[in-house]
Amino acid sequence: MVARKAGRNVRGRNAGSRRALGGHRAEADLWTTPGGLSGRLISLDRDAQALELARERLKTFGERATLVQAPFSRIAEVVHELGIPGVDGVLADLGVSSMQLDQAARGFSFREAGPLDMRMDAGDEVTADEIVNRWAEKEIADLLYREAEEHDSRRIARAIVRARPIRDTAHLATVVAGARKQWGRQRLHPATKTFLALRIAVIERWRNSGSFFLGPQLL
Repeated sequence: MVARKAGRNVRGRNAGSRRALGGHRAEADLWTTPGGLSGRLISLDRDAQALELARERLKTFGERATLVQAPFSRIAEVVHELGIPGVDGVLADLGVSSMQLDQAARGFSFREAGPLDMRMDAGDEVTADEIVNRWAEKEIADLLYREAEEHDSRRIARAIVRARPIRDTAHLATVVAGARKQWGRQRLHPATKTFLALRIAVIERWRNSGSFFLGPQLL
C-alpha cells in the first residue's frame, strides 16, 4: 500500500505490500479521510483475484486508490514508476489469506481435495504439482526440512516419490500422514508442515520479503 496524505500542513505517504480484500481499510482511511485531508493509496498483490475484490471494496477512494499486480519485492520500483519520491510508512501483510485457503481450487490447503497448484499468480511457472511429482527425493526432503523444520522430511519425501503420481491435495495429505511419525500429542494435521514448505517454495515468500526489506529506501 502506498498512500499520500496532504492538507492542514500535514504531509505523509504510506506504503504497503498487500491489499488483499481491502481488509486494512481502517489504516487506509487514516491516510485518505475527509475534512481537508487527501491521500493516495497504492496497493500491491500478486493475486489477480484478490486485487479485483479489493478494487470493489476500495472503489470509494476513486483515483486516490491504485492497485498493482506485483510481488512486494517490487514495491520500490512501483513507487518510482508512479512518480512518488518516497513514503512515510509501510504496511506489509504477508502470507496466505483465509480466502485463498478456503478455495479448494487454489490448492493451498488440505481441507478439501484440490489441484496441487498453490500459486499466487497464475502466470508463475512453478506449482506444487511440479515439486511433488517431478522433484528428486532429496530435493523434496531438503525443502521440507529447510522451510518447515519437518523432522520426518526424508521419510515423507520417500513416501511421496513412491506414491507418484500424487493426484491432488487430499492424496498428498494422506501420503504424508501415513509416512510421518507420531511425535507426542498431535495438535496439528500431520501434513501441516509439508503444505507450509510447499507454499513457501511456490510463492517464494521469504525470498521476496528479503528483497522487500533490503531494497531501495522508500522512507
